[in-house]
Amino acid sequence: KPETFRLPNLGVAIHGQSFSAQATHKNLAEDYPKADSGCFNIGVLHTCATGREGHERYAPCTISDLLAKGYDYWALGHVHKREVLNEEPLVVFPGNIQGRHIREAGPKGCSLVSVDGKNRPTETFEQLCVMRWENCPVDASGAMAADEVLALAGEALSRLACEQADLPMAVRVELTGACKADSLLRSDIAQWTNQIRALAADCGRDRIWVEKVKFHTSPVQSQSSVSASDGPVGELLRYMEELRDDSACAFTLRDELSDLEKKLPAEVKEQMGWSDETFLKDVLNDVQDILLERLLQKGRQQ
Repeated sequence: KPETFRLPNLGVAIHGQSFSAQATHKNLAEDYPKADSGCFNIGVLHTCATGREGHERYAPCTISDLLAKGYDYWALGHVHKREVLNEEPLVVFPGNIQGRHIREAGPKGCSLVSVDGKNRPTETFEQLCVMRWENCPVDASGAMAADEVLALAGEALSRLACEQADLPMAVRVELTGACKADSLLRSDIAQWTNQIRALAADCGRDRIWVEKVKFHTSPVQSQSSVSASDGPVGELLRYMEELRDDSACAFTLRDELSDLEKKLPAEVKEQMGWSDETFLKDVLNDVQDILLERLLQKGRQQ
């Protein structure tokens, strides 16, 4: 149940609640006590608030529910992405102090809250992570050869190394764009992935580890010329677009994969973002790329 821990010498009252179950859909904030008069009141709550992408629904509540208690500062847990939900009074998801996978990219740390003599809090971000996960997009549009794509990837990795000079990084490289180099890249994904990893080692002086290389390039003629076609390839692209726009279809896909989901460890599913609609749409994008390349390649051979 909600309880209050008081620090009378500091004039501080901390309100919080532990939980007896791994998950609850009850609004825990409703039962928190009103603020202690004359104290600086801190509320500590594990909650998804109004819901956050990629996070399970846990103790949902609204900003109005929190403000109604009259506290000076709410420190929220559960969501791993830093976010300031309200300025006055201060309501903060500080996020986690260390990214664990690529879905937790960027700087991670804590919120340092300072209070003046009039009980007015100010918040600053303090980076605590000892390594960072980063996304490294590479636009390969118009590249004629795989070596050009490698050069573009090297430039992007070098910029990333300069921006983050102090910390080791785990990086996901994502190649995008329509280019003539597409077929060569896809003909030996393992080879080009290893070459990009070697580039990262050189650019980052062994501070950059390439977690994965995503090949989302496409043939120059694929999307633009084929999309307008009345043939089977054009029909396929239109159908895939309909699937991506239909959120219900994305979750139908998740249901189709439920047997596989049961066999995956929890940490793997979290890293993949299995329940996230964005992840499911990425799966559809990958399927489209594979089908399109195979169909166009077969057409060129004929």
